[in-house]
Amino acid sequence: MSVFRLEAMPAREGDALLLSYGGSEHDLRHVVIDAGRSSTGKALAAHLVGQGIARIEALVVTHVDADHIEGTLDFLKAVRAKVEIADVWFNGYRHLSDVEELGAAQGEDLTALIALLSWNRVVDGGAIRVAPDGAPMRLPPLAGGLEMTVLSPDAAKLRKMIPVWERECSKAGIVPGEGRSDEAPTPVGFEHMGGEMDVETLAATWTKDDTAPANGTSIALLAEFGGKRILLGADAHPDLLTASLKRLDGGARVRLDLMKVPHHGSQANVTSALLAAVDCRDFLISTDGSKFGHPDDVAVARIVASRKDGVRLWFNYRKPRTTAWETRSATEAGHPFSCEFADEGGSVTVPLLP
Repeated sequence: MSVFRLEAMPAREGDALLLSYGGSEHDLRHVVIDAGRSSTGKALAAHLVGQGIARIEALVVTHVDADHIEGTLDFLKAVRAKVEIADVWFNGYRHLSDVEELGAAQGEDLTALIALLSWNRVVDGGAIRVAPDGAPMRLPPLAGGLEMTVLSPDAAKLRKMIPVWERECSKAGIVPGEGRSDEAPTPVGFEHMGGEMDVETLAATWTKDDTAPANGTSIALLAEFGGKRILLGADAHPDLLTASLKRLDGGARVRLDLMKVPHHGSQANVTSALLAAVDCRDFLISTDGSKFGHPDDVAVARIVASRKDGVRLWFNYRKPRTTAWETRSATEAGHPFSCEFADEGGSVTVPLLP
C-alpha cells in the first residue's frame, strides 16, 4: 500500500523536514527540506543513516535564514559518502539576478559544498521559482512519481534579496532580521495561556504582512503523491503564496491534506486570505517558540477559525505556546479542533497514506 508522510524533526525555531513516499514501506524515496540549526543538521544526518536511507531525491534549502540553512551545512558534511543526493534545490546569489557574484556567508558556504553535486538540475541549473508570468511552476516528477509545483518565490522577491545578500557577505555569519520583529503587539485584552478566548475576534485582528527579503525568497512547494497534497510553506510571503494558490484548480479553494504552516506560525505569514485559498483540516507547525515566540496566537486562531467543522494542529514540540492550545476546549474556543504533538523520539510524523 502506498506511503506518503511528512516528519518534522525537532529543529528549535527552524525547519528540518523529511518527506517520504513510495509504493510501500519497503520501497520508499525521500526528500529533505531544510535542516534547522547546526545541531539539528547533525541529528538529521544520523536519523537518515540510522534508518538505512542511502539516497534522497532532493535536498531543498528553502532560503538563507540561519534556522533553515545553518544545519544544512553540517548535514551535508555528515552524510558525505553515506547518502547519495540526487539534486540540491537552492537559490544562490547567481539566481537572484543575471549577475554572477559572491553572496552571503552561509549561502556561499553552501555553494562551495554543493559545487560538485547536482544543483537545481530539475530546472537546468536555473532558479527554483514561479514562471515569469507568475504562474506556479510544475516541475518534472521526481523518481518514484512525486509531483512538485513551485509556489514561491518569483523574480521580484529574489531581486529584493540582492542588497541584503551583499551586505551580509561582509559578516562572519548570517542572521537575517537580527534585532527586528515583524510581529504586531499582542491584541489588547488577550492573555496568552489563560482566560477566555474569542477565536473569531482574535483571528480578525489586523496584522502587517511579512516583507522580510530573505523570507520572500523562500522556496514554497506543493507536493503531490497518491492523490494526496502537502503544502510546504517555508517562510514564504503570504501575498505570493495566496496568489499562486489562486492560480491552481481553476481558482477554487485548493484541496490540501496537510499544510506545513509558513514561518512557524507567524501572524505576519498566516493570513486569513491565505487560509481562505485552501481547503485543509491538518496543519503542521514547526517551532519550539524559544526565540521569536512562535506560533502566534493570532495565527493559530486564524487556522482554528478557518473551518467550522474542525481542524487538527500538529506540533513538533510540547512547549507552553503549543500546549496552551491543548488545554483549551472546543466549546471554549467556539470551534472544534484537536492537537497532536511530537513522539518520544522528538519528532512528529503526519501520515497521509495509507
